[in-house]
Amino acid sequence: RALDARQQAEDARAVAEQAEAKQYAATLYQQVTKTLQQAEQHLRAQRWNEASQEFSRARSLWSQAAHDAQQEKGRQTASAIRQRVEVARAAAEEAEASTRFAQEFTRAQHLNEQGQQAEAQQNFAQAISLYEQALQQLLRLRREADIQAAREETETARRQMSVAKEQATALKQWAKTPWEAAQKHEA
Repeated sequence: RALDARQQAEDARAVAEQAEAKQYAATLYQQVTKTLQQAEQHLRAQRWNEASQEFSRARSLWSQAAHDAQQEKGRQTASAIRQRVEVARAAAEEAEASTRFAQEFTRAQHLNEQGQQAEAQQNFAQAISLYEQALQQLLRLRREADIQAAREETETARRQMSVAKEQATALKQWAKTPWEAAQKHEA
């Protein structure tokens, strides 16, 4: 019975290590390590019931550590993506995407808000998904706003060039005589 409990604890340990419990649930990881040491001591002393209980406790702690590690990884990932969304939102606003593409910008903001709600409820997988959608939409809006602004600047430059040409043509007749005189004076 104690050896079965030991094997179950080892199986739970593999799951916890795969979830990176040592990094993300360090306190529980240390606690379960001590529990395993006690279980092994009981096993060596042939105190089978005590060993079985400690291995069962270790299995529970490993399972908890795996769960806690997954939660912490999710929390950290969601937090990092939320920060990237905020940077992308500020960049999109700077590019005037919020006015150029108001509906789509509002949708991205709504996705961000939903992500924040999911994160507050510790539903990190959903929060990450919503944040990623918001991030992609904001990045796309920023690009499109930049392209639209560049087109507008190009069109403004074309119009200014056209006005300058018209003014130059009007001045050409008037300036011809003084221009020739100034060139003769220089020579």
